[in-house]
Amino acid sequence: MQHWTDYWKNTNALNSFSEGKQGQGYQKDIADFWENQFKQITPSGTVVDLGTGNGAVAVLAWLFSKNNQLDWNVIGIDAANIDPRKLNLEDKLIKRSLNNIEFIANTPIETAPFQAGSIDAFISQFAFEYSDLKKSLQHCFNCLKPGGIISIISHHPKSHISYDSLIGEKVIRYILEESPAFMQTDLLLDIALQQTQAGQMHNWTKNPHKQVINTTLHWIFAQLTDKYSADADAEYWCKLTIGQIVNILKQVGTIDPLQLKRHLQQLYHNLVSHRLRLQDQNNACLSETRLEQIEEHCKTNGISLKVEEFYIEGKLFAFHLIMQK
Repeated sequence: MQHWTDYWKNTNALNSFSEGKQGQGYQKDIADFWENQFKQITPSGTVVDLGTGNGAVAVLAWLFSKNNQLDWNVIGIDAANIDPRKLNLEDKLIKRSLNNIEFIANTPIETAPFQAGSIDAFISQFAFEYSDLKKSLQHCFNCLKPGGIISIISHHPKSHISYDSLIGEKVIRYILEESPAFMQTDLLLDIALQQTQAGQMHNWTKNPHKQVINTTLHWIFAQLTDKYSADADAEYWCKLTIGQIVNILKQVGTIDPLQLKRHLQQLYHNLVSHRLRLQDQNNACLSETRLEQIEEHCKTNGISLKVEEFYIEGKLFAFHLIMQK
């Protein structure tokens, strides 16, 4: 869970799409989808975003309530140590939204502090499937009011998001664990540090050890690029990762090598955490077996269930599960 806490605390994104406009909240098809879901919820009540992260879906819910003169108490819970109100955001409306949402950190879904029959709707995007399904479902069923709903978007094993995450995890793992890229980069920085301490950085370009390691690194990067060139997704992940190492190397001679070594160590840590998040996502996908478990648990508890595949621009995006008590 620490790798998720680190992510939410070190990004200004509201969700796990940290690049692009999606990071500041869901756009277009996803926002429209949630608006249609919100229309099914009672005008006055409590709406809980499960696995809220930095509050993307909770913000959509609060804005829908505000814009439609509804009286919703919006709550976001997460098993990670989140604190969305501390985000450094330029969008004043989103900041206002976050300040009007109650966030509960360090709280798995199955231990959410809600009374039986007290919740009008549970909502969740790419989060519920990470939990212990049986315990989480049972707890949510108990907390729902009669007629209350649970609306969930979950990772689909055949979606492009899942495929991309599977490839990304493999590429990052290989570069971290099997490629000597980080070891050689650290060695180069050690040599730069020694030369800096000796007051000889003006001769850096002529250092024979630097020249040898530079040649080695060029060869390593070329081998990695060639290894993943046949698949566009794998090539993207490879170039993204290599690019971050190269950015550190470009600063040798202008920034203290000791500081660059710290940057390299932090990059390694960030990539390990990213790989673990991707691994979690791959493991959380709703397989046929997990879907059957959900169907059986709903049936046992007298909960209606509808499962649909959700497409965006003609591409499979996720599963949508809608349950009602």
